[in-house]
Amino acid sequence: MLLRTSDSRPRRTWPSTSTTWPRATIPRSRASMVDLGVLKTFLAVIDSGSVVAAARERGYSPAAVSRQIGWLQRRMGVRFFEPDGRSIRPTSDALEFAVRARELVDEVNRFERYSSRFGAARR
Repeated sequence: MLLRTSDSRPRRTWPSTSTTWPRATIPRSRASMVDLGVLKTFLAVIDSGSVVAAARERGYSPAAVSRQIGWLQRRMGVRFFEPDGRSIRPTSDALEFAVRARELVDEVNRFERYSSRFGAARR
Protein backbone atom coordinates (compact mmCIF):
# COMPACT_ATOMS: atom_id res chain seq x y z
CA MET A 1 0.00 0.00 0.00
CA LEU A 2 1.44 3.37 -0.98
CA LEU A 3 0.55 6.54 0.88
CA ARG A 4 1.35 10.08 -0.09
CA THR A 5 2.83 12.23 2.62
CA SER A 6 2.58 15.98 2.92
CA ASP A 7 5.71 16.40 0.81
CA SER A 8 3.95 14.25 -1.86
CA ARG A 9 6.57 11.50 -1.85
CA PRO A 10 5.08 8.01 -1.89
CA ARG A 11 5.94 5.85 1.12
CA ARG A 12 5.27 2.18 1.59
CA THR A 13 3.28 1.16 4.63
CA TRP A 14 2.22 -2.25 5.82
CA PRO A 15 -1.50 -2.92 6.09
CA SER A 16 -2.57 -3.61 9.66
CA THR A 17 -4.16 -6.91 8.61
CA SER A 18 -1.02 -8.22 6.90
CA THR A 19 0.96 -11.04 8.44
CA THR A 20 4.03 -10.25 6.34
CA TRP A 21 6.42 -7.82 7.98
CA PRO A 22 9.89 -6.70 7.02
CA ARG A 23 12.72 -8.73 8.52
CA ALA A 24 13.95 -7.44 11.83
CA THR A 25 17.46 -6.13 12.11
CA ILE A 26 19.92 -7.60 14.57
CA PRO A 27 19.46 -5.84 17.92
CA ARG A 28 22.36 -3.64 18.97
CA SER A 29 22.95 -5.77 22.02
CA ARG A 30 23.72 -8.72 19.72
CA ALA A 31 25.48 -6.67 17.03
CA SER A 32 28.92 -7.50 18.45
CA MET A 33 28.29 -11.25 18.40
CA VAL A 34 29.15 -13.57 15.54
CA ASP A 35 27.02 -16.70 15.29
CA LEU A 36 28.93 -19.99 15.41
CA GLY A 37 26.67 -21.43 12.70
CA VAL A 38 27.61 -18.57 10.38
CA LEU A 39 31.29 -19.27 11.02
CA LYS A 40 30.73 -22.94 10.19
CA THR A 41 28.98 -21.93 6.97
CA PHE A 42 31.83 -19.55 6.12
CA LEU A 43 34.36 -22.35 6.65
CA ALA A 44 32.28 -24.72 4.51
CA VAL A 45 32.41 -22.19 1.66
CA ILE A 46 36.18 -21.78 2.12
CA ASP A 47 36.75 -25.55 2.20
CA SER A 48 34.47 -26.43 -0.70
CA GLY A 49 35.13 -23.32 -2.81
CA SER A 50 31.46 -23.18 -3.68
CA VAL A 51 28.30 -21.73 -2.16
CA VAL A 52 26.23 -24.60 -3.60
CA ALA A 53 28.54 -27.29 -2.19
CA ALA A 54 28.64 -25.54 1.19
CA ALA A 55 24.84 -25.32 1.19
CA ARG A 56 24.58 -29.03 0.48
CA GLU A 57 27.07 -29.83 3.26
CA ARG A 58 25.34 -27.58 5.82
CA GLY A 59 21.80 -28.57 4.81
CA TYR A 60 20.84 -25.05 3.71
CA SER A 61 19.72 -23.54 0.45
CA PRO A 62 22.37 -21.70 -1.58
CA ALA A 63 20.40 -18.48 -0.96
CA ALA A 64 20.62 -19.01 2.81
CA VAL A 65 24.39 -19.52 2.58
CA SER A 66 24.73 -16.36 0.47
CA ARG A 67 22.71 -14.39 3.05
CA GLN A 68 24.90 -15.67 5.88
CA ILE A 69 28.10 -14.80 4.03
CA GLY A 70 26.69 -11.37 3.14
CA TRP A 71 25.76 -10.73 6.77
CA LEU A 72 29.24 -11.78 7.92
CA GLN A 73 30.95 -9.55 5.34
CA ARG A 74 28.82 -6.56 6.38
CA ARG A 75 29.41 -7.33 10.06
CA MET A 76 33.18 -7.57 9.63
CA GLY A 77 33.40 -4.74 7.12
CA VAL A 78 35.47 -6.69 4.59
CA ARG A 79 34.86 -8.59 1.40
CA PHE A 80 35.65 -12.27 1.85
CA PHE A 81 34.99 -13.55 -1.68
CA GLU A 82 35.55 -12.23 -5.18
CA PRO A 83 33.83 -13.48 -8.32
CA ASP A 84 36.02 -15.70 -10.46
CA GLY A 85 34.11 -16.55 -13.62
CA ARG A 86 31.14 -18.64 -12.49
CA SER A 87 32.69 -19.40 -9.11
CA ILE A 88 34.13 -17.44 -6.20
CA ARG A 89 37.63 -17.02 -4.87
CA PRO A 90 38.46 -16.23 -1.22
CA THR A 91 40.33 -13.00 -0.59
CA SER A 92 43.43 -12.79 1.58
CA ASP A 93 41.19 -11.39 4.35
CA ALA A 94 38.99 -14.49 4.07
CA LEU A 95 41.95 -16.83 4.38
CA GLU A 96 43.27 -14.95 7.41
CA PHE A 97 39.83 -14.86 9.03
CA ALA A 98 39.33 -18.58 8.29
CA VAL A 99 42.38 -19.52 10.36
CA ARG A 100 40.95 -17.84 13.48
CA ALA A 101 37.40 -19.02 12.76
CA ARG A 102 38.60 -22.61 12.43
CA GLU A 103 40.48 -22.33 15.74
CA LEU A 104 37.32 -21.08 17.43
CA VAL A 105 35.05 -23.74 15.92
CA ASP A 106 37.56 -26.48 16.83
CA GLU A 107 37.76 -25.19 20.41
CA VAL A 108 33.97 -25.14 20.74
CA ASN A 109 33.82 -28.71 19.39
CA ARG A 110 36.46 -29.81 21.92
CA PHE A 111 34.49 -28.12 24.72
CA GLU A 112 31.26 -29.82 23.62
CA ARG A 113 32.99 -33.24 23.72
CA TYR A 114 34.44 -32.44 27.15
CA SER A 115 31.13 -31.20 28.55
CA SER A 116 29.26 -34.28 27.32
CA ARG A 117 31.81 -36.56 29.05
CA PHE A 118 31.81 -34.33 32.14
CA GLY A 119 28.04 -34.58 32.62
CA ALA A 120 28.00 -38.33 31.95
CA ALA A 121 30.77 -38.99 34.51
CA ARG A 122 28.85 -37.17 37.25
CA ARG A 123 25.68 -39.31 36.94
